[in-house]
Amino acid sequence: MSQPNIEEAAQDWHGLLQKVPLAVRAHVLPINQDNQDELATHFYTHMIKHPSAQVYLSHEQVPQRLHRSLRSWLVQRGPLDEHCYMQDQVKLQNQVGEVHARVGVPVHLVLRGDRLLKRRYACFLFESSTISSEQAWDAGWH
Repeated sequence: MSQPNIEEAAQDWHGLLQKVPLAVRAHVLPINQDNQDELATHFYTHMIKHPSAQVYLSHEQVPQRLHRSLRSWLVQRGPLDEHCYMQDQVKLQNQVGEVHARVGVPVHLVLRGDRLLKRRYACFLFESSTISSEQAWDAGWH
């Protein structure tokens, strides 16, 4: 298996970040920081109920270690601005992927968890914007 090209990925991400207006970045930046505990709680509340995920999660692991690790990951990936060292972000994502692969977490569960976080994050985004809760509900972000 080939190793990821960290520099190339960092340049790609940096290019994408530059296309997001500063005002938008300033609006979304605090969401991870301010809601890290709620995001992690939401994630594990739903993941531990999924039959396939129960093989990888226990009611002991979540409060003792995993909840804290997810909160830390959310904070570490939060401050994406011009001063962010994008290579560190790419390395962090690769490390997380390697850990999930090493313990054998199937991709479909990783993607399910990603969807859970994005859906809850979108709720926070809508709550902090001028979009009404009805519009958010209609858009499926509940």
